[in-house]
Amino acid sequence: MKDKLIKYFGKNRQKNVLYALLFVVFCRKYHWYEIKFIYRSKRTNNVIFHWYTQSGFTYNDAVLNKREVKTTISPLHKRNDIDRSLLKNGYLEAEIQCYLGRFNRPLKNYI
Repeated sequence: MKDKLIKYFGKNRQKNVLYALLFVVFCRKYHWYEIKFIYRSKRTNNVIFHWYTQSGFTYNDAVLNKREVKTTISPLHKRNDIDRSLLKNGYLEAEIQCYLGRFNRPLKNYI
């Protein structure tokens, strides 16, 4: 129902007061977390590298699914900040460090 209302009022967004009120009520909120990603060697289980990042999830219980948490980042071989020589048949882990809050905009706008 929300999508139908947004489509209906979307053409006249600036003129329509009802659309503005509905946007405040139905706007999407994200639960933001700080996540530590760890890349480990399969043979020795040693930590090769790790990094911290912030990710937003629509539902609060999405952090319980480790696969969903890992899909929030781009693939490791496409990232510019990771040296490709370090990627040698290891595996990636994700640890939730802290809950940052519930916001309706990207986290960069709040900091």
